[in-house]
Amino acid sequence: MTFKHLACLATFLYSSFAAAQFDIVITGKVIHSNKTEEPINSRLSYLKSENGYVFTVGKQSLNVNAAPKKYSHVITLQEHILWAPELSKKPLSGFEFTLLDNHISMKKDPHAVDAPGRFVLRINDDLYYFYRGPGQIHFHLTENGLSEISVENMLKLPKNTEKEPI
Repeated sequence: MTFKHLACLATFLYSSFAAAQFDIVITGKVIHSNKTEEPINSRLSYLKSENGYVFTVGKQSLNVNAAPKKYSHVITLQEHILWAPELSKKPLSGFEFTLLDNHISMKKDPHAVDAPGRFVLRINDDLYYFYRGPGQIHFHLTENGLSEISVENMLKLPKNTEKEPI
C-alpha cells in the first residue's frame, strides 16, 4: 500500500470517526399551570470524550460506549393537569420547543372537545390526543443524531383540510 493510499484511508477513517457525534440545541418554553413561563435552553448531545462518549440531555450526562437508540419524554395528564418531568418538575398548562427542524408543542385547544383535558400534542403537522395512560415522545437516535420522532400511547388524528386545532 502506498503512502497516498494510507493517507486516503486515514482521512476516511478520521472523517467517519469524527462524524460519529452530535450536539442538538433545544429551545422553547414551558407554561406552568399558574401561567408563568420558563424558557427551555437545553442540549441533546453525544460527544467524544477521553473515556469514550458522553451522552447529555439538559444538565444530565452519562458516559456511554455507543449512542443510545432512543431518548423519551413521558407526558402525563392527571385530573386535567399536565406533567412532563423531562421539561419541568412543576405542573404545566403547556410547552413548546424546537430541535433541529422539528417543532413540538402541547397546549389546550378549546375546539378539541374529544381530547382529554382538551390537550393537543403537535409534532410538526401531526396532531395527537391522549389515549390510554401516559403519552411518550420518542427521539430515535443514531451516532450522527436524530433519525426520527415517534409517539406512543396517544391517538394520532387524521390529516384534515379543515381548520385544525391549535
